[in-house]
Amino acid sequence: MQTIQSVLEGQTWPRTFTSLDTAIRAVGLEYTLEGGKPVTLFAPDDEAFNDLHYGAIFDLLKDITLLRRLLEYHIVPLLLTRATLMQMVSSFSPKAVSTPQSSQQGQERGQSVELPTLSGHVLLLTFSDGLRVQGTKVLEPELKADNGVIHPLERVLWPPDLTEASFGERSPLSFRR
Repeated sequence: MQTIQSVLEGQTWPRTFTSLDTAIRAVGLEYTLEGGKPVTLFAPDDEAFNDLHYGAIFDLLKDITLLRRLLEYHIVPLLLTRATLMQMVSSFSPKAVSTPQSSQQGQERGQSVELPTLSGHVLLLTFSDGLRVQGTKVLEPELKADNGVIHPLERVLWPPDLTEASFGERSPLSFRR
């Protein structure tokens, strides 16, 4: 059985997910991604982690509780292929996906759809210059697994209550690439 976790581990082209895989294992979310329940992972690739400050992955690993919240924000407990996501956005269905946390539960919000995450926050799915989640471009191709799908992202997604700075101050020697 090829699970989301095993696809992440084995992916070598056109993107790699080594940083994401390390973070997922550090917080114990690999069991969620190996389970039998369908999930969708919006997965920042290694380039997305490299775009953070120098040594960011090590800073992220210093606070496992915050890191878990960050990673859970990338996981939707539904099977959502690219075709399904495109259909959801194009139909603007008020019943597409809603959560109790949504202030506009079941209502249209322009050309967007809310997706519930394991973190309890929602991700906003839009189509503007391509498929986007929270304004971040969803890269192709999607990676399918027996228990779900992985959508590579060009950046790390930050839930409303976290930022890169939440994981500690940068040292004077660190720099942005």
